[in-house]
Amino acid sequence: MYSKIKTNNILKLAFPEIATQLVIVVATLIEMFNVAKLGVVAIAAMSIGNMVTMTINSFLGEVDMGARVLAARFLGAGDNSSLLKTFVVSIYVPAILGCAVVLFSQNISFLAFYLIGDNSLNQVGILYLSTLLKSVPFALIFFSLNGFIAGIGDTFSPFYIRLIMHSFEICLGYILMFGYFGLPKLGVHGVAIALVFTYMLGMLLCLVVILYKKFALYNIKFALFKQVFFENEIVLKSYISLSFDLGLQFGFSDIALYLFVIFVGWHGISAVAVYQIAYCQVFSSMQLPLYGFYTAASIIMGQILGENKILWAMPAANKILKIALILSTVMAAIVFGLSSFIGQLFSPLDANVAATSALAIKILSLNIILDTFYIVVSGSLIGAYESHFVMQLGLAVEYLLLLPACYILSIQFGFGFVGACVALCIRSSINCLIVGWRFFVVRKWDSARITFRRRKIFAIQSSTIAGRPVYDQKGLVFAMNDFLEEGVIIPVKFLKNKFDSLQ
Repeated sequence: MYSKIKTNNILKLAFPEIATQLVIVVATLIEMFNVAKLGVVAIAAMSIGNMVTMTINSFLGEVDMGARVLAARFLGAGDNSSLLKTFVVSIYVPAILGCAVVLFSQNISFLAFYLIGDNSLNQVGILYLSTLLKSVPFALIFFSLNGFIAGIGDTFSPFYIRLIMHSFEICLGYILMFGYFGLPKLGVHGVAIALVFTYMLGMLLCLVVILYKKFALYNIKFALFKQVFFENEIVLKSYISLSFDLGLQFGFSDIALYLFVIFVGWHGISAVAVYQIAYCQVFSSMQLPLYGFYTAASIIMGQILGENKILWAMPAANKILKIALILSTVMAAIVFGLSSFIGQLFSPLDANVAATSALAIKILSLNIILDTFYIVVSGSLIGAYESHFVMQLGLAVEYLLLLPACYILSIQFGFGFVGACVALCIRSSINCLIVGWRFFVVRKWDSARITFRRRKIFAIQSSTIAGRPVYDQKGLVFAMNDFLEEGVIIPVKFLKNKFDSLQ
């Protein structure tokens, strides 16, 4: 079997990403626990500041996927020159975007807290957020280089880097918050300062991994800057296109989620409590492992198409999908069975909230299976350079289907958050149908980078390719002589017109 789609290779790519997500969750909980000791004002300042920063990162932070897909594609193609250009772009573009954010950091901070209108909160919050926004250039470069490292097939280094970073963040944040070792007591402002240094450390660690572990033999030179930005912008344009498409999708999806929560909130505090239990605590936790397979799908598909081993694209997607579906089905079955217990655990004093949460958890546990299909297949499409389609689909379904369905079922029909959960299931079903049609039926990726010569197209029976799966259409399979030894078999539909012209 082609090594890229072996189970151990898929898990090797997926599980470090899952572990990384868990490290982030644990670090966030510890940080929130420490900030809680400072009082309500500090908690509110941190919550609002983090919400603003998270929104900015949603729009700009997908530079990691741009770097990941390009690195996987060029590594698979053995194109070291383009790989080095991707590395250069992965530093300069995020730095430019981050500096633009820093330039307006004071204005963004003032606006975010001015809208709240609380003077005691404004004083603390503006200082916290304006400092936190200074970390954005380092954060974006870190995200991008992190994606680059994952794209070359190393997902363990990003995990270890995250582990070091968040350990450093927790320790430094605690020291600065409470003023240990003779330092002044900075409160929540100390958390923001710690995050600036944390992302700076993460960026440096990524550079160390790339320069001294992976690319010592590739003779990296920063003189490539002129070539990348002024002479041949293909890599730059591809990087920006991928990052921009996914940034738009995730950024506007976050805004759609805020509107979704507003609709739920119209039903009162009980509906918000159900949302917090069923969606934020349970459903979001079940989604974490799936993004490991999203990463694996984008990397493996990029490498396969970069190597022109188009024949293995479908088996790869199916293999990743099978593993992810087994995991999500087991999770869904466990959560479904424990839904009543989970509802009572998170709402021991309100039987109505506990019962409604249990019903919502059951619906969402079924929805996670649909989400698994969508996440894996959309990751495969992104690896196949179809990020623009994924972005268009995501925005269209979120705003033209999810929000109207949520409003109708939740508000008009009065089903509350349970109606919103049904709307999520409808959204996920439509997403699955469309991405499935795009990847498995349209198969635009199947024509990627196919070249052929006039006298080297011939017909062969599928049985003559011993041990290799082939496309069998109308009893014949068409292949290119140049690629036959590599096992790349080209479907009839892409060569038919050319073949007819040679008759």
